[in-house]
Amino acid sequence: MTMAWRHFGLAVLLLFVLTATSLAAERLDGVPIVRRVDLDLVPPASEQRFWLKAGSTAAGQPYLVPVIVMRGAEDGPRLWLSAAVHGDELNGVRVVQRLFERLDPKTLRGTVIGLPVVNLPGVERHSRFFPLADDGGSLVDLNRVWPGAEGGADAARRFAHDVWTGVAERQVDLAIDLHTQTRGAVFPLFVFADFRDPLAERLARALGADMIKDDRGISGSLETAFMAVGVPAVTLEIGGPKRFDHDLIERTLEGLEALMIEQTMLAGMAPIPPEPFIGREEATLRAVTGGFAEILVDLGEDVVAGQMVARQVDLFGDPIATYTAPVAGRVLSIATDPLREPGAMLVRILRAEVD
Repeated sequence: MTMAWRHFGLAVLLLFVLTATSLAAERLDGVPIVRRVDLDLVPPASEQRFWLKAGSTAAGQPYLVPVIVMRGAEDGPRLWLSAAVHGDELNGVRVVQRLFERLDPKTLRGTVIGLPVVNLPGVERHSRFFPLADDGGSLVDLNRVWPGAEGGADAARRFAHDVWTGVAERQVDLAIDLHTQTRGAVFPLFVFADFRDPLAERLARALGADMIKDDRGISGSLETAFMAVGVPAVTLEIGGPKRFDHDLIERTLEGLEALMIEQTMLAGMAPIPPEPFIGREEATLRAVTGGFAEILVDLGEDVVAGQMVARQVDLFGDPIATYTAPVAGRVLSIATDPLREPGAMLVRILRAEVD
């Protein structure tokens, strides 16, 4: 081989490496900053990290979203995992981080796309919401604006659009969006899934959750946005906010690995998941007045209609309200913050599925 051909070969290899990082000239802590992550350009049997540019602050500084891509040695399904779309919901963050620690690209079939922290501005503010500077400052629920809009009415919609087009659009086969309950309340390991899509139902069951709600989805949620373009997706709720619940994190990791075995992304025999409690309807008990609440039932407890599930006392400790279950079912969520203002959730009950 002549020297000229050697130089040509090196030039081609260098061009491939540059292209695989979307020709990123900018880096932060050694990680390329890109506007689009092209999964086809990630080499097989490798892991790459990116900072995705998604919109900007009022001062013109870009928002950066961490993205991890692991492409297996063989082609297969492309699995999306996102966490912290709501900034106070942190269990999913550790799930995504630890899953990539446990996976080996040499034994993986397919690709895993992980966004451990979607709503970094919310996380940094310890807030569920995406903050806006416009009109003196306001808050947007980022899980009500997907897939966003290029010329959206606010920065949150434009941010969502950049994340969607920069990673998700036409690059995902299966999607799981990781959440928790919001502040002052807690869920068990719980899945929202639309059973009209058989694969979405299979994903929900494979995760080994305690409870599943067969749910048509919420407009603007990430799950619903994926479903609208034909990508089977579920929302997985992992306990409560603002903490790492290590038991639920481990259960979630085991469920994701079982799901990946079922989808032939990992080798092995998937364990048979326990039969979850499945329902289609919820009944939510809300405080009729302000006061201190005592919750009289536990997560996952079966209740009957008319059973007392909560009571409230005033500042002197005198009883001011009692609450009974309006339906029979299983306790899906309970308040963990005893101070409840009028309208605040006390107990949520999932009714059993009836065919």
